[in-house]
Amino acid sequence: MVAAANLSASLGLWKYSISHQVISDCLKRLKLPVNISGYSARQLWQNMVVDKKRKNDSLRFILPVAIGNVIIVENLPVKIIMEAINSILA
Repeated sequence: MVAAANLSASLGLWKYSISHQVISDCLKRLKLPVNISGYSARQLWQNMVVDKKRKNDSLRFILPVAIGNVIIVENLPVKIIMEAINSILA
């Protein structure tokens, strides 16, 4: 969820300061993780490319654009996706 918010922010769909703070605070209150440890960005990427949200050869992402509002985005550059993955690695 944090990575999706960071990805949305990097695409200019949501301000980073809002996304990071709101989502991180919410997850922390629920005692859910905001970072991932024990995996490399490459390992996470390899799992994503076989995920059920794939459509043909394209990854689909559900990205927040406002509180309570999301959009589905496809065909994102790998570089931007990897930046989002790296943003949540502990």
